[in-house]
Amino acid sequence: MSRKQSQPVYRIAKWSQVYETSESKRHKTLSWVSLPIDFGSNGYQSLVDEFGDEAPAMYGAWCALVGVAAQAPVRGVLACSKGNPYTMARVSRMTCFPVDVFERLLKWGTHEDVEWIEVVGSTDQPQHSPSPAPAAAQAATETQTQNAGLPNTTPPNKTKPNSHPQRAGIANGFEAEWQRWLDFRESIDGRRLDPIQAEAVLMELDRNGPEKAKRDIDFSIRKGARSILDSDHDFQKPKAREPTAAGKRGKLTEKLRAKGKYN
Repeated sequence: MSRKQSQPVYRIAKWSQVYETSESKRHKTLSWVSLPIDFGSNGYQSLVDEFGDEAPAMYGAWCALVGVAAQAPVRGVLACSKGNPYTMARVSRMTCFPVDVFERLLKWGTHEDVEWIEVVGSTDQPQHSPSPAPAAAQAATETQTQNAGLPNTTPPNKTKPNSHPQRAGIANGFEAEWQRWLDFRESIDGRRLDPIQAEAVLMELDRNGPEKAKRDIDFSIRKGARSILDSDHDFQKPKAREPTAAGKRGKLTEKLRAKGKYN
């Protein structure tokens, strides 16, 4: 009988409460993840104290690990769909980060004083066995149980990963101009505008209001620009003519004559 080999299955602690929002839970897959920004937290300060000058690199590795967990079959659980846990070598290949960075991060993150990462099971199976252990399935059940008992109080995330970027223009009063801009960009680039870039442009246009959006788009197309220009900075607009000195004297003379003070 083959010797058994046990491997732990890890999960990002408090995944559902911290790294998910009410909006993200509606999607089967994610292209973004919610990250805390409290740099005064005990966990973050512990990371800085533990790694010193290497803390920026370790925090970057942590963000990468969260990204890997967000794309796992059971979100937050570092395991494949068959239940096999992700090794740090695999995470290293996925992120192109050094494997030793993740190994050190894992050791620190699972410490009882930190607990950013938790062990939710292990694989106890013969080597070369075709049937993996169900540790990830157990973790999934635990995650679902946690989610079921939590009130969904997170406000909706406005950056919807599956939203169509053109809908924002249609909904905000400059749909015709927006379509002109898309057609114009396609004509000079030879391809449609990248959806993420389009979303960013639409957000900026919408922030300034539909009338200014129309002016800016028209101005940008007339200038042949590949980005949206501010039409308020059109320095080629005709300026009002300043009255000459002779003109000023003429007006003054007319006023004096009207008052009977000039012959």
